[in-house]
Amino acid sequence: MISWANDVSMLLSYPGQHYIGTGIYKCLIKTAHVSQLYRVNILEYIYTPRGTPLVILDNYLYRNNRKNYWRCFRFLKFSCKARLIIDAFGLIKTAGIHTHEREYEKINCGKKLLKSWSNSAENLYKLPNIPTKACKQDVRRKKVKKLPQHDQQQQQQEYAQQEELQIKKEDPDDECIAHVTK
Repeated sequence: MISWANDVSMLLSYPGQHYIGTGIYKCLIKTAHVSQLYRVNILEYIYTPRGTPLVILDNYLYRNNRKNYWRCFRFLKFSCKARLIIDAFGLIKTAGIHTHEREYEKINCGKKLLKSWSNSAENLYKLPNIPTKACKQDVRRKKVKKLPQHDQQQQQQEYAQQEELQIKKEDPDDECIAHVTK
Protein backbone atom coordinates (compact mmCIF):
# COMPACT_ATOMS: atom_id res chain seq x y z
CA MET A 1 0.00 0.00 0.00
CA ILE A 2 1.18 3.51 -0.76
CA SER A 3 1.93 5.68 2.25
CA TRP A 4 0.74 9.25 1.98
CA ALA A 5 2.39 12.19 3.72
CA ASN A 6 0.22 14.96 5.13
CA ASP A 7 2.79 17.70 4.72
CA VAL A 8 2.78 20.06 1.78
CA SER A 9 6.08 21.15 0.27
CA MET A 10 6.67 24.51 -1.31
CA LEU A 11 5.95 25.02 -4.98
CA LEU A 12 9.15 25.50 -6.92
CA SER A 13 9.52 25.99 -10.65
CA TYR A 14 12.21 26.41 -13.27
CA PRO A 15 11.94 26.39 -17.09
CA GLY A 16 10.50 23.11 -18.35
CA GLN A 17 9.74 21.60 -14.94
CA HIS A 18 7.18 22.27 -12.21
CA TYR A 19 7.49 20.79 -8.74
CA ILE A 20 4.23 20.01 -6.96
CA GLY A 21 3.74 19.49 -3.23
CA THR A 22 4.01 15.88 -1.97
CA GLY A 23 1.20 15.66 0.60
CA ILE A 24 -2.18 14.12 -0.28
CA TYR A 25 -5.31 14.04 1.86
CA LYS A 26 -7.06 10.67 2.19
CA CYS A 27 -10.46 12.17 1.40
CA LEU A 28 -9.28 12.89 -2.15
CA ILE A 29 -8.55 9.21 -2.69
CA LYS A 30 -12.17 8.28 -1.91
CA THR A 31 -13.47 10.49 -4.73
CA ALA A 32 -11.70 8.66 -7.59
CA HIS A 33 -10.66 5.19 -8.62
CA VAL A 34 -7.06 4.26 -7.84
CA SER A 35 -6.34 3.53 -11.51
CA GLN A 36 -7.15 7.16 -12.33
CA LEU A 37 -4.77 8.64 -9.77
CA TYR A 38 -1.15 9.51 -10.36
CA ARG A 39 1.33 10.75 -7.84
CA VAL A 40 3.68 13.13 -9.58
CA ASN A 41 6.77 14.85 -8.26
CA ILE A 42 7.75 16.62 -11.47
CA LEU A 43 5.52 17.79 -14.32
CA GLU A 44 7.03 18.91 -17.60
CA TYR A 45 5.52 21.65 -19.67
CA ILE A 46 6.09 23.48 -22.94
CA TYR A 47 4.63 26.62 -24.49
CA THR A 48 2.48 27.20 -27.56
CA PRO A 49 3.61 29.83 -30.09
CA ARG A 50 1.19 32.24 -28.38
CA GLY A 51 2.78 31.62 -24.97
CA THR A 52 0.15 29.36 -23.37
CA PRO A 53 1.66 26.63 -21.15
CA LEU A 54 0.94 22.99 -22.03
CA VAL A 55 1.38 20.19 -19.48
CA ILE A 56 2.93 16.92 -20.71
CA LEU A 57 1.66 13.64 -19.23
CA ASP A 58 2.22 10.27 -20.96
CA ASN A 59 3.21 12.13 -24.17
CA TYR A 60 -0.17 13.85 -24.35
CA LEU A 61 -0.56 17.62 -24.11
CA TYR A 62 -3.05 19.37 -21.85
CA ARG A 63 -4.07 23.02 -21.98
CA ASN A 64 -5.20 24.97 -18.91
CA ASN A 65 -8.99 25.21 -18.85
CA ARG A 66 -9.43 26.62 -15.34
CA LYS A 67 -7.18 27.06 -12.34
CA ASN A 68 -6.59 23.35 -11.57
CA TYR A 69 -8.41 21.81 -14.54
CA TRP A 70 -6.66 20.96 -17.78
CA ARG A 71 -8.20 19.59 -20.98
CA CYS A 72 -6.56 17.81 -23.89
CA PHE A 73 -4.84 20.10 -26.38
CA ARG A 74 -6.70 18.32 -29.24
CA PHE A 75 -10.12 19.01 -27.73
CA LEU A 76 -11.40 20.94 -30.75
CA LYS A 77 -9.63 19.14 -33.60
CA PHE A 78 -10.38 15.54 -32.56
CA SER A 79 -13.17 16.13 -29.99
CA CYS A 80 -10.94 14.57 -27.35
CA LYS A 81 -12.62 14.39 -23.93
CA ALA A 82 -9.50 13.61 -21.85
CA ARG A 83 -9.05 15.82 -18.77
CA LEU A 84 -6.60 16.37 -15.90
CA ILE A 85 -7.24 17.72 -12.44
CA ILE A 86 -3.99 18.74 -10.78
CA ASP A 87 -4.13 19.23 -7.04
CA ALA A 88 -1.61 21.43 -5.22
CA PHE A 89 -0.78 18.46 -2.98
CA GLY A 90 0.70 16.35 -5.77
CA LEU A 91 -2.32 14.42 -7.00
CA ILE A 92 -3.28 14.17 -10.66
CA LYS A 93 -6.67 12.72 -11.55
CA THR A 94 -7.33 11.75 -15.18
CA ALA A 95 -10.75 11.47 -16.77
CA GLY A 96 -11.76 10.46 -20.29
CA ILE A 97 -9.96 8.64 -23.09
CA HIS A 98 -7.86 10.22 -25.82
CA THR A 99 -9.25 9.98 -29.36
CA HIS A 100 -5.92 10.62 -31.09
CA GLU A 101 -2.30 9.45 -31.09
CA ARG A 102 0.40 10.72 -28.75
CA GLU A 103 2.08 14.05 -29.52
CA TYR A 104 5.76 13.06 -29.87
CA GLU A 105 6.69 15.58 -32.58
CA LYS A 106 4.94 18.55 -30.99
CA ILE A 107 6.51 17.79 -27.61
CA ASN A 108 10.02 17.57 -29.13
CA CYS A 109 9.53 20.83 -31.03
CA GLY A 110 8.22 22.53 -27.88
CA LYS A 111 11.21 21.36 -25.83
CA LYS A 112 13.64 22.63 -28.49
CA LEU A 113 11.83 25.96 -28.57
CA LEU A 114 11.93 26.23 -24.78
CA LYS A 115 15.65 25.46 -24.79
CA SER A 116 16.35 28.09 -27.48
CA TRP A 117 14.34 30.68 -25.50
CA SER A 118 16.35 29.99 -22.36
CA ASN A 119 19.64 30.19 -24.33
CA SER A 120 18.64 33.49 -25.93
CA ALA A 121 17.62 34.88 -22.52
CA GLU A 122 21.03 33.96 -21.09
CA ASN A 123 22.79 35.67 -24.02
CA LEU A 124 20.95 38.93 -23.34
CA TYR A 125 22.82 39.46 -20.10
CA LYS A 126 26.29 38.86 -21.51
CA LEU A 127 28.24 42.05 -22.11
CA PRO A 128 29.54 42.69 -25.62
CA ASN A 129 33.25 42.21 -26.06
CA ILE A 130 34.00 45.59 -27.71
CA PRO A 131 37.06 47.59 -26.64
CA THR A 132 36.15 51.10 -25.52
CA LYS A 133 39.11 52.77 -27.26
CA ALA A 134 37.86 51.61 -30.65
CA CYS A 135 34.43 53.05 -29.90
CA LYS A 136 35.88 56.40 -28.86
CA GLN A 137 37.90 56.65 -32.08
CA ASP A 138 34.79 56.11 -34.17
CA VAL A 139 32.98 59.02 -32.50
CA ARG A 140 32.96 62.19 -34.56
CA ARG A 141 35.05 64.88 -32.89
CA LYS A 142 34.28 67.86 -35.13
CA LYS A 143 31.61 70.24 -34.01
CA VAL A 144 28.55 70.56 -36.17
CA LYS A 145 27.69 74.06 -37.37
CA LYS A 146 24.83 75.58 -35.50
CA LEU A 147 21.59 75.82 -37.38
CA PRO A 148 20.02 79.25 -37.77
CA GLN A 149 17.35 80.12 -35.30
CA HIS A 150 13.68 79.92 -36.25
CA ASP A 151 13.20 83.73 -36.36
CA GLN A 152 16.10 84.15 -38.77
CA GLN A 153 14.67 81.48 -41.06
CA GLN A 154 11.28 83.23 -41.17
CA GLN A 155 12.91 86.57 -41.95
CA GLN A 156 14.91 85.02 -44.78
CA GLN A 157 11.78 83.41 -46.26
CA GLU A 158 9.80 86.66 -46.09
CA TYR A 159 12.67 88.55 -47.72
CA ALA A 160 12.88 85.95 -50.52
CA GLN A 161 9.12 86.23 -51.15
CA GLN A 162 9.29 90.03 -51.35
CA GLU A 163 12.13 89.84 -53.89
CA GLU A 164 10.09 87.43 -56.05
CA LEU A 165 7.13 89.83 -56.04
CA GLN A 166 9.32 92.74 -57.12
CA ILE A 167 10.83 90.69 -59.95
CA LYS A 168 7.36 89.75 -61.22
CA LYS A 169 6.20 93.39 -61.21
CA GLU A 170 9.21 94.51 -63.23
CA ASP A 171 8.93 91.72 -65.87
CA PRO A 172 7.61 93.24 -69.16
CA ASP A 173 6.50 89.88 -70.56
CA ASP A 174 3.84 89.63 -67.89
CA GLU A 175 2.32 92.98 -68.98
CA CYS A 176 2.13 91.83 -72.60
CA ILE A 177 0.37 88.65 -71.64
CA ALA A 178 -2.08 90.62 -69.53
CA HIS A 179 -3.00 92.93 -72.49
CA VAL A 180 -3.51 89.99 -74.86
CA THR A 181 -5.88 88.19 -72.53
CA LYS A 182 -8.12 91.29 -72.08
